[in-house]
Amino acid sequence: MKPSINIQQKVADLVSERPRRAVVFEDLGIDYCCSGDIPLTDACARRGVAVEQVVSLLEASDAEDFQETEIPNLGAMGLVELTDHILDTHHVYMHKELPRLAAAMQQALEAHGDKNPALHELARVFTELRNELEMHLMKEEQILFPGIKELAASDKAIEFHCGSLGNPISVMEMEHDSAGRALEKIRQLTNNYTPPAWACNTFTALIDGLQRLEKDLHRHIHKENYVLFPKVIDREKALTR
Repeated sequence: MKPSINIQQKVADLVSERPRRAVVFEDLGIDYCCSGDIPLTDACARRGVAVEQVVSLLEASDAEDFQETEIPNLGAMGLVELTDHILDTHHVYMHKELPRLAAAMQQALEAHGDKNPALHELARVFTELRNELEMHLMKEEQILFPGIKELAASDKAIEFHCGSLGNPISVMEMEHDSAGRALEKIRQLTNNYTPPAWACNTFTALIDGLQRLEKDLHRHIHKENYVLFPKVIDREKALTR
């Protein structure tokens, strides 16, 4: 039996409960990762959509038949498995997609920048986001994730060079918030990812790529903020008892 939708439940928790609900929130432009720690009613008000409409869409999503294997059970994963899943699914995607989008953005600027000054602001926001994300990925891959795997393999508390892993996790969460603000700005600058009348196929593909980037990053951040990081904090606490 599908769970009922509690409109006072936090958006992030609704997605954790049923990951497929993320598709509904993505289609409506409701942030379930960086700003997911608010009730559904508040999230709907921010986006200007009727909560009754969202509940109806969520219930329809819950009722859909789908293969359980399509969506991994993140809650059942251990720290190493979950970390590897994020690396293989989201880091690989970012390392491939960010340079591709940067090249497409430069091509769009050269072709349309003179007649469309707003493109320069879009390019600036995307470039800042790309630089932040690439540094963020490097810190996770070289510092945080190896620490998480070391913690998972230990049967006693570990004193990392950064102290508790909660310290770099706090930094990652702040950077997630910054990425969320940049994504929201990109959404605004692209009119909710709607290609303008003058858009050529290349620019239309760029807009589509930016929207896909947003969707992937939302899922990425949700998995870290609300699944992986709490597991790490709980593990550290358990080993220090």
